[in-house]
Amino acid sequence: MGGRNLCAEVGDGARLGLPVALGYIPIGIAFGLVAKEAHLDLWATAGMSALVFAGAGQLMAVHLLLQGTSSWLIALLTYFINLRHMVMGATLAERQTCRSPLLRAVLAFFLTDETYAVAQFAPGELTFARQLALGVVAYSGWVGGSVLGYLLGAVFPADLEASFGIALYAMFLGLLVPNLRGAREPLLLTLLAVFLSAGLHAAFPRLPGGVAVVVSALLAALPAPFLGLGREQAEEEVGS
Repeated sequence: MGGRNLCAEVGDGARLGLPVALGYIPIGIAFGLVAKEAHLDLWATAGMSALVFAGAGQLMAVHLLLQGTSSWLIALLTYFINLRHMVMGATLAERQTCRSPLLRAVLAFFLTDETYAVAQFAPGELTFARQLALGVVAYSGWVGGSVLGYLLGAVFPADLEASFGIALYAMFLGLLVPNLRGAREPLLLTLLAVFLSAGLHAAFPRLPGGVAVVVSALLAALPAPFLGLGREQAEEEVGS
C-alpha cells in the first residue's frame, strides 16, 4: 500500500514537472549559447546549471562576466536576485508534509519561480516525494537544455538568444494566469505586486530585480488579511 502511494506521488510530481521541464529547455539553450559566447567550456556551463539552477541569475552572471565584473559583486547581485525564494519557501513550508530540515533543504534547492507556481496551485498535499519529483524533472530540463545550447552554439546565430530568453517570462505567465481565473482577491494582489515592482524599478533603476520583487511582494501581501485570504484554509485546519 505504501509503495503504491509512493509511486503515485512520484508519478504525480513528475507529471506536474514535465511542462516546466519542456519550458526550461529553450531557456537552457539560451543560457548555453550565452555561456559559449562568454568562452566558458562545456564543463563549466553544465556545472553552473547543475549547481546553481537559477535561470535569471545564471544569465545575469554570464553577462557580467563578459563585462569583466568582479566575482564578489556577481555573487552579491545573485543573492539579491534570489531573495524572493525566501518568501516562496516560507509560503510552501506551510503546506509541506515533511518536517525534516535536511529534506526541506533538498527541496529548497529545486525551488524556482516556475516550480513554486506549480506546487503552490497544485491540489492536495505537498509530500516530499511529490515535490522532489516535480523539482527533479524540471531540473533535468534546465541542465539538459544548457548542455544542448552549448553544443548547438556553433550552429545557432547569436540573435536567437533574445528569442529563447523571453520564453522564461512567457512560461511563468502561462503557469500563473490560468490559476488566477475566478480568484478575484489573489488576482488583485498579483496586479498590485506587479505595479509596485514596476514603480520600484522606475524610482530606483539600479535596484536589483530580486530586491524589488521581495519588497513589492511583501507590500502587496499587507492587505491579504483584510481580504480574507488564508481564512478558509485556517478554518479547515481548525475544523480538522
